[in-house]
Amino acid sequence: MRLPPEIIQLIIESIIPPDPPVAYPDFSGEIDTLVNLTLVSRFTCQIARRLLINHCLLIDDEWLLGQLLECEPPELVNRRPNDTGAQVQKSTAAGLVLVLDEPDRLPVARDIETLSFYLCHRLTRLVIDLPLRFYNPSIPELEVRPMLREAFKRLTLLEEFCSAADDLCLDTQKLPYIWETPSDQLEEADYEPAVWSLWPRLRRLALCEVDVTSMQFIGGLRRCSKLTHLVLVAPSGLDRDVRSGWQSTDFLPSLERLLIADSADEFEMVNGKDHLGDDKGFVRQLFQCYKSRESGKQRYFSNDEECVEFDSLVKKIAFPVPNYRKGDDDIICHGWLLDASIDGTIWTEPYGIGSRYMLARNTYTT
Repeated sequence: MRLPPEIIQLIIESIIPPDPPVAYPDFSGEIDTLVNLTLVSRFTCQIARRLLINHCLLIDDEWLLGQLLECEPPELVNRRPNDTGAQVQKSTAAGLVLVLDEPDRLPVARDIETLSFYLCHRLTRLVIDLPLRFYNPSIPELEVRPMLREAFKRLTLLEEFCSAADDLCLDTQKLPYIWETPSDQLEEADYEPAVWSLWPRLRRLALCEVDVTSMQFIGGLRRCSKLTHLVLVAPSGLDRDVRSGWQSTDFLPSLERLLIADSADEFEMVNGKDHLGDDKGFVRQLFQCYKSRESGKQRYFSNDEECVEFDSLVKKIAFPVPNYRKGDDDIICHGWLLDASIDGTIWTEPYGIGSRYMLARNTYTT
């Protein structure tokens, strides 16, 4: 007795769970199973190859990226999938993890640009670890930075994004002026819009080492009306006053959770209650926007107004640093951010550690 093709397809698609990681690593059982299915028949091969492209793009080497593009798999390069053979999966949304050391090299930047062109019509989840901040923006050599900016700008279907190295530093104008001027001396008009703020569907955002007093950052958040989760790892400026003019109930109107993560030692150096800054700092100003909005909802739906608690919005993770790891605060935070964003535990409590995914690079576990 032969199973109908539709049933076989459902069985193969069930290999990927309803809430998969952004991308499976090459040592996972899911990839082994899908690769084996590519050898069974043309029918199973077509389904398995599409699942491999949509759910297993964890690229941690420049050579690997080049080889992928050189092979030009139809499931990647075809912007309109062919309906022959197995039916196209109901969900064609794709995830990508990109961990590269030299994104500022012209061949690598070109490969990133090409990959973004192929994926822009279906990429909804993206985790990157690219040292963009360390690429000197004052050197206009070969226009690499504008190329990278355009590559990321076109990813307008993104709903979930994590930059594990920085806040996606891709400014191209007025440089090096804005890099040499303290953020409290710059206005929003002095910056280009943050690239992540140009993605209209963005719901979850995680950034590393962002200056929370920067008007580029605050102005970017103002454009993210659908953002529900904001994760800031090792942010700067928590205990500095932020400028006024943005605080209102319609600032981040969909926000449900703000998570601040850093080492316990770094938090100890931040003034204010709970080491999150004073009332005029970013965290508490953002909470006041949230509190005013939630209080208004309570008054509308009920005559009994309940107090809006601080921890109903804000959560804090302080990583302990053992004595033999003193000075490794950034490495510990970076490792957690990268792994937890790949497996998705960064967005929900108890905010676990995804040690399955980047074992070769993890240096934060003891």
